[in-house]
Amino acid sequence: RAKASAAAAAKARKRREASQAGRDAGSDNDASSDGDEEDVPVRARGKAGDASATQNQPAVAPPIPEKPSAATEAGKAAVDGRAAGAGDAGGGTAESGQNVKDALQASPQAQPPRRAVDADAAARLAERISQTAPAVPPRPRTTVEFERTWRTLWRKSSKGRDAASAPTLRSYLEHLAPADLATFFGENLSDETLETLALAARGLYLHADSSAGGAPRALSLLCGLARVRRVDMVWMLAGKEAKLAAGEVFAAGAQPEAPFGPADVEVARRAFA
Repeated sequence: RAKASAAAAAKARKRREASQAGRDAGSDNDASSDGDEEDVPVRARGKAGDASATQNQPAVAPPIPEKPSAATEAGKAAVDGRAAGAGDAGGGTAESGQNVKDALQASPQAQPPRRAVDADAAARLAERISQTAPAVPPRPRTTVEFERTWRTLWRKSSKGRDAASAPTLRSYLEHLAPADLATFFGENLSDETLETLALAARGLYLHADSSAGGAPRALSLLCGLARVRRVDMVWMLAGKEAKLAAGEVFAAGAQPEAPFGPADVEVARRAFA
């Protein structure tokens, strides 16, 4: 009986230990499950909170890159040109200048604005300048130069009939004093030039106002031409209009300017008869 009681007691103790071990294992599993269930809502709430915070933040636009100005581009081109010139002294300077030129031409801001040109206003300005300041050719140095310039001016003035061209003709003709005409022309006075000068004595002086010199200046011009060599022979080739013009000058009865006198007037009458 004693052995049977001890065996029964040992079995009862084993069952209690097994039962206690089962209860301990069950409590551990429950604790683990409770921990997992509590972690999931926390993490979910954390993600939801992050998303909500992200949605509530204002949207920020990305920064706009600043466009370089024309001066900056030109400066960069010049720096590039100088860097290239340090390596190649011969072609670096030309290359840098070309880079700057290309940069200025490529940038519309670097070029000054072009102003519209009024064609009518420009034409009126040119006409006003031509009227107020007529171009008088310089003093001729040779007979050929005088005859070429005088012929051009004479034709532009409609053979002395254009009043607007008369001051220019007188100014060019007065580069030569009447007393110096014989020395200047020598034997090279052509019949065409002599004829136009006789017409000019009537048109530019005799028929002009007194400020131009009038009849005395016209007569002095003919007296100076009369001293040129072989002028009487050249005058034989003159036209009818030129001879009428010389006759009108002599018929005015004026006295010539100095250094000419009555004797010079008689010589001129015979030369231009």
